[in-house]
Amino acid sequence: MDGDVRRRGPRCPGCPPTLGPRARAELSAYMASFSRPGLGYVQLFQACQALLLVPRSDAGRAMAVASAALSNACTAGPPQDLYRRAATAERRLFGQRDAVTLPAAFPRHLPLPDWSQ
Repeated sequence: MDGDVRRRGPRCPGCPPTLGPRARAELSAYMASFSRPGLGYVQLFQACQALLLVPRSDAGRAMAVASAALSNACTAGPPQDLYRRAATAERRLFGQRDAVTLPAAFPRHLPLPDWSQ
């Protein structure tokens, strides 16, 4: 992503006009992660915390839009067909986009320090 795109944020024809570039970038990342099998539910619960803890931040504003696009998932609970609904909502908000894929050499595990010492 070049610097100009970073400043403007991703195009989001389906977003509210009041959603700024940073919030659109957050929303883009949220929606992509929610539609990813094996990640979507965990990511949704984690992201709903942003709506609860920092509702006026870019992350909170993005999650308000994401939750509404997913039938108020942060208050009513995630839909059973989260992956499909998130992918559909992502297309409705941002238009057709390429799926995010990780390179084959992407690490599957990250080393963590031993905090017990």
